[in-house]
Amino acid sequence: RLAEVRLALALPEPAHAALALAESLMKKAGHDGSLARIELLRGEVFLLQGEIEDALRAFMTGVETLRVNNDGGHLALGLVRLGRILYERDEQAKGLELLDEAVVEADKTRDPRPAGAARLARAKAYADQNQINAAFPLLQQAAALFQRAGMPVQIVEVAAADLQRRHGDPAAAEGRLQLVADAFKEANAAVQWADASLIQGQCLLDQEKYTEAARLFEEVRQVRVRARDRFSLVETYEHLAEALLGQGNPSGALIALAQGRCFAERLGQMGRMGRLDGAMASLVAALDADSTIDAAQAKVQAEAEVEAMEAMWKAPPQPRETSNEMH
Repeated sequence: RLAEVRLALALPEPAHAALALAESLMKKAGHDGSLARIELLRGEVFLLQGEIEDALRAFMTGVETLRVNNDGGHLALGLVRLGRILYERDEQAKGLELLDEAVVEADKTRDPRPAGAARLARAKAYADQNQINAAFPLLQQAAALFQRAGMPVQIVEVAAADLQRRHGDPAAAEGRLQLVADAFKEANAAVQWADASLIQGQCLLDQEKYTEAARLFEEVRQVRVRARDRFSLVETYEHLAEALLGQGNPSGALIALAQGRCFAERLGQMGRMGRLDGAMASLVAALDADSTIDAAQAKVQAEAEVEAMEAMWKAPPQPRETSNEMH
């Protein structure tokens, strides 16, 4: 539990220490099921540190051990996490296979919690591929399962609003997301607020409200930085660049694209790298006529800012000052 708290506070080294002690104690007690779950937590710590290959190995070890132990609920959750990471890393076929398996394994448990989580994850993957008709029934099932388990349905509402946006109604989706984001903010649920606000920002982009979108994406970026969520930072920078360009700030857009590209390269997101490279090349070509913008310098600045973030994350934890920010 201490490791989980430290994970929530984005403190990887203290979390590793707690997990190592827990592992030692559980081995002595012969708690094999708990040892398997430790590997899933260890994978999350490696993700905080940006050690993607180590994270994947930990998740794979945990998943296989949970399978042997017939711990279907935790196995489903492990498959969801591993499947989503592989999907984000452009191993989409394997990622989707694991997400489908997560739904099957969760249903065997008759526990609405993993069953709802697995369906939500699979629906999001369908939404990413604009397969709205496939995503919608899974979201309906997830909402019913969350309600049955007494879990908050706001997370499902975020995904449903995203489908509404993709279906061509960004204004209505924005209103739904604002209500959900306000609820998350009231609950001090920063990561969930960022998830909702990122899609709300996309609704603003769809309506060409670039200034509002840029402001919101910057707030989301700050939360992602505190959470060390490198995968989500790539997408956030990509959308921030679009908003800045719409505002008439091409140099800022270029820096944001370059920052996203830096993280995508470190995460092994080859597909996103290709898309970001294409966007940067198009923007650089358009900027050639503007002597006030130095494209090469923008890329250097982006690299320096990403390195500064990594250095900050690797520094020993400092006492947190009292603030009104969501953490």
